[in-house]
Amino acid sequence: MAINISRSAPPEDGELWKIAAACFQCGRCTGGCPVIFAAKETPRQVIRLLQLGAWEKALASPTIWICAGCHFCTVECPRGVDLQGLMVRLKQLAIQQGKHKKETAFYRAFLMGIKRNGRIFEPGLLLAYARQAGVNVLKPQVKVGMQMLRRGQVTLRPSLVEDRKRLGMLLETLTWGGREG
Repeated sequence: MAINISRSAPPEDGELWKIAAACFQCGRCTGGCPVIFAAKETPRQVIRLLQLGAWEKALASPTIWICAGCHFCTVECPRGVDLQGLMVRLKQLAIQQGKHKKETAFYRAFLMGIKRNGRIFEPGLLLAYARQAGVNVLKPQVKVGMQMLRRGQVTLRPSLVEDRKRLGMLLETLTWGGREG
């Protein structure tokens, strides 16, 4: 039995429509998702929104930002649907359309830190995020940050990946296809 797929995909991204159309809603992606407890919609529900043509609802879903990028969904899919890649593309579209400003600020700060150091440097991440989202985002983090610093769980100097140039080229390919969101 064929699923009635709406073709009201964003005209600039027919590839998303093809990915969504391949899913037959078996639910294996959701069954092993490690962050499902924090998601408003399951990965399967996000794909279903796309299948039904509810692109705005899919782009507004906080689930696209909660995705851990672990690829479990993609590996488990019997149809080979690249759901993790789809989540990345939905983030890109949300950024382009100016949705999820707070999440976008964190996402950009995170990627900027990875590009600069090759790994996460928590103090730098928080400061970059605060520059984009406003200083008030730091207030809830100060107490925990000081405790982590005292225990040696974070440092004040980043540790760097040796081959950052090669990492930068890889990140350009993986994040925006060479363009900054």
